[in-house]
Amino acid sequence: MKKIGAGLDFGNSNTTLALYDGEGIEYLKIDTALKKGSVMPSALYIHKNREFETGSRALLRYLEENTNRKIRLSEVEVGTIEVHMGEMDRDYFIERDRSFTARLHARIDKDQPGRLFRGLKMYLGESEDKRFKIFNKLFRLEALLNMMLRPVREHWEEKGLSLQSIHVGRPVRYQGSSDREGHQAVGRMKNALDLARFPEALFLEEPVAAAWSYLDDHRLKNSDTLLVFDFGGGTLDLALLKKNSQKGFQVLGCEGITRAGDWIDRELYRRYVFPLLGAGESIPYRKDDGTRSTYPFPFSDFEELLLNWQSTHLLNQSRYLEVLNKALLCEGEVGEKADRLNRLIRCNGSFTLIKLIEQAKKELSEKEKTAIVYPEINLELLLTRDHLNEAIKPFLTEIPELIDTLLERCGIEKVDRVVSTGGSSLIPGIRQTLEQRFPGAVEEWDPFRSIAAGLAMADYYS
Repeated sequence: MKKIGAGLDFGNSNTTLALYDGEGIEYLKIDTALKKGSVMPSALYIHKNREFETGSRALLRYLEENTNRKIRLSEVEVGTIEVHMGEMDRDYFIERDRSFTARLHARIDKDQPGRLFRGLKMYLGESEDKRFKIFNKLFRLEALLNMMLRPVREHWEEKGLSLQSIHVGRPVRYQGSSDREGHQAVGRMKNALDLARFPEALFLEEPVAAAWSYLDDHRLKNSDTLLVFDFGGGTLDLALLKKNSQKGFQVLGCEGITRAGDWIDRELYRRYVFPLLGAGESIPYRKDDGTRSTYPFPFSDFEELLLNWQSTHLLNQSRYLEVLNKALLCEGEVGEKADRLNRLIRCNGSFTLIKLIEQAKKELSEKEKTAIVYPEINLELLLTRDHLNEAIKPFLTEIPELIDTLLERCGIEKVDRVVSTGGSSLIPGIRQTLEQRFPGAVEEWDPFRSIAAGLAMADYYS
């Protein structure tokens, strides 16, 4: 049987599976909702009846079942806690027990038809063994990853393939991990792959995998140095390599940070959408002496639940709505912004808004301006390339510093070629920063599939 190498690029945003037979790469169409879906959104939707969907189909089902759904929160008892306190009678020096039982309650969305999960990869590096409560049942992270990975395995089995091994990508640094090597994160991912009945998995840094696919298609001279710049949704990863044979190379070092495209989306949300939802506004009121004054609208109370779209439904609680209702009574811009925020909460539209922001970011990679239009909440916002450049300013400072740190540690002064990959690497300001640092040496390389291809090649030659 002809040998086949397999590579799984399981990313924060997208997942890709590639096969390599020594001659060419094949990308399996693992996204069940699209006829040509070789790049699958890393999404999982679990329905109330325990059915689940992955990829684009998961996103479609979430939107169908949750957009404009009226949220009704119900208070339920989630447990009890025993409180023990001692009290000393000062007259008779007698210690008295003041113990009592307190009931703990939470407000939950009992009508919720299903739960959508995105970015599960970010939890791999957390120190705690996280549990996710889904319809009164606790799931470990590995169990959720198993649901996402199992359909991927079924795709290659439907083609009659029996894989003996697979290379899986990993970031240089895992989000939330204090362990630089990421042993705990790798262990959790291995457990998930085992549950999904994957073959034996070997892990390879994602920028190194991108180098595999690039060098298979491009030529460098022996001793030339190659810097891979992999800027995706969850992390920014660098790898510095030296060419040493026809297809061989030596990895000199890797470096990375645990912020990338998803962080930019949130920053665009904070900077340019929040002010249209009431951030920075003041509510007028009449004082006891009859004079008028204002107090700040407490938008900070809403921020994290808006950014974390999976928890936005919790804003339907009275402690948020009472504040919002006062703002809704205001005239002018304050009332308009409060109405926009109210509509966003009531229609459960935070996920849709995040996707619109992400799409606008992508369009600004090719155009000087674009618009975020969300008619259901009366939102129309013009975004320009300058707005995007303001949002990415922290990266424009941090990227050169990160590169210099890697080069200095490896004792390298000159880089002959820079390979730029990953969806966020297409942002013009990021490209310009690389080109200024390495004039004439930067080349874009298959931003969404290069890692999976390189992993499959590494698996084939291992």
